[in-house]
Amino acid sequence: MPVVWSDRCLLHEPAAEIWVGVPGPAAETPARAQAILDALDARVVDADPHPDKALLARRPATAVWARPGWFAYDTMTLVGSGTWEAARAAADAALTAGSGAGHRAACILAG
Repeated sequence: MPVVWSDRCLLHEPAAEIWVGVPGPAAETPARAQAILDALDARVVDADPHPDKALLARRPATAVWARPGWFAYDTMTLVGSGTWEAARAAADAALTAGSGAGHRAACILAG
């Protein structure tokens, strides 16, 4: 099974998790992402870069309970200095996989 991947996903390396105000060790680590990728034992296809326009196209949420997600994220979402670039790589992997090339996306955002 071909898997779309970008090494930029390994840039997501938050320092800690916060649970009810208490920091703890981060579960989402580059080592964990690499272990998952290795366990897939797949042919790796590099994610193609996509223009930002592809990410800005969006549909409004129709369900009332889904609308807050446009403005907030889960407070357990770990953010570090490399998170944006890793998330962007994940989007590129998904867009590459969805381009009709017959690949599956696996940009695990280090978790």
